[in-house]
Amino acid sequence: VARMMKANLRESDALGRLGGDEFGLLMLNAGLDEGREKARRLAATLETEPFEWEGRATGLGGSFGVRAYAGQADPEIWLAEADAAMWVRKKGR
Repeated sequence: VARMMKANLRESDALGRLGGDEFGLLMLNAGLDEGREKARRLAATLETEPFEWEGRATGLGGSFGVRAYAGQADPEIWLAEADAAMWVRKKGR
């Protein structure tokens, strides 16, 4: 999954697994619209790219929470707000 997602990132983006099925993506110098577009592309990649696990093909999906900040903010607040936005999307699927 991380390999599929990394193929859609810029050199300056940082992707990491937060735990379970959750990943965090930090995009420097990107606005809310660019973040939403990146989330849309990542979700489309997960849904359309073939994924095989233990010899069986399976479909994937993804829900993404996006937040944008200008200036300084507490990283714990970033993650909490993005996580809350992701859960809103996940409930709407």
